[in-house]
Amino acid sequence: MADVMVVEPSGAEQRLPQVVEEAAAPREVPRVTVRTPQIHWHGKSPVFAIDFHPHFGPLCATGGLEPDGTGGVHLWIVNDSTGESAEKAPVSFVQDLQGHEKAVNCLRFCPKGDLLASAGVEGCVVIWRRTHVAPSPAAALAGHEKWEYMTMLRAQTLDVVDLSWSPSCTQLATASVDNTAAVFNIAPNKDKVAASIRGHDHFALGVAWDPKEEYILTVSSDGSCRFHTSKSGRWKADARAAHIACKMEFPNKKSIKPPGAAEGEAKVSKEFKMFLDDSMAGGALTPTPALRQARCRAPVDSSARLRLRYLL
Repeated sequence: MADVMVVEPSGAEQRLPQVVEEAAAPREVPRVTVRTPQIHWHGKSPVFAIDFHPHFGPLCATGGLEPDGTGGVHLWIVNDSTGESAEKAPVSFVQDLQGHEKAVNCLRFCPKGDLLASAGVEGCVVIWRRTHVAPSPAAALAGHEKWEYMTMLRAQTLDVVDLSWSPSCTQLATASVDNTAAVFNIAPNKDKVAASIRGHDHFALGVAWDPKEEYILTVSSDGSCRFHTSKSGRWKADARAAHIACKMEFPNKKSIKPPGAAEGEAKVSKEFKMFLDDSMAGGALTPTPALRQARCRAPVDSSARLRLRYLL
């Protein structure tokens, strides 16, 4: 007969059931009220773009069509939906920015927050300048938040579908369905068009700067993501594609060595397309560089993203 040893539980073991019991106790879930308001942002016309101000959180801009067929950019204040103000309208109109003759596809506030860029079907970019800064949402609704037309930039012949500010706010990059990307200088004493980036075989649908302004990423419906660089750092005629990512090599089942396989046996792998081309319906193609410049993310389709390492 085997010996049976009885071990008295220690203090920690004695407390364990109580800890488990406390952890398993249900927690009170805060009540959440959800409303789905109907907002006629642009008079029942389509809205194609929205962006929030980087430093004044309640302020947002929308871009799209106007009822008369022209393009429109509207500024709004998102109201506080808690407490006594829960019954208020979710947004309040601030200002209408007029300057586009056709639909607006994209818009972005610059990182500093004093400029707004909008672009669309007509192939040009309009820069708006902040002239009066409201200290609060209430002041903005009282008319103390003002933006005005600054300049128009043009380098592409067809629709501009994406744009990206450089981190220093001195340059702006755009992507167009004429298969090109363009870099503009914002400073008034420089040439407006700094560089025209070519190389894609189909629509350029996304563009982004890396945080150190050393690379510009573009993605296209030709199934590729291009990493562009400028030797001088000024993004002029020396802009070139330093790397093109379009396929990736993946091992298949045959590449897995069975037990006892020879060391010198060759691995079998297959190349797969990394991105969708124009034959597949997908969502927006906007790449997102990581903050430390070690990785970037580029879209695969409307519901997935693929991480890429810089291969430069």
